[in-house]
Amino acid sequence: MSERPTSSAPRDDHETSVMGQFSQGVGPAHSVLAYLLAGPLAFGLIGWGLDNWWGTSFLGVVGMLSGMGLAFYVIWLRYGRA
Repeated sequence: MSERPTSSAPRDDHETSVMGQFSQGVGPAHSVLAYLLAGPLAFGLIGWGLDNWWGTSFLGVVGMLSGMGLAFYVIWLRYGRA
């Protein structure tokens, strides 16, 4: 019988678990989706609140666009650079 070669590195049970495999493969996709949803939503709500407070009608759109731009920037900082 031949034995499998063993590595000298310590085994990490988390990496071999189902959750470890899930978080390594799908985790970044979920993070990117969360950034793309949370940024415009949060800044759009802030803009909407300022619109109601100041009596304007354009800050909600400005907030959503700013939130999307910041979300893209954070995604680029976290995942886009080598």
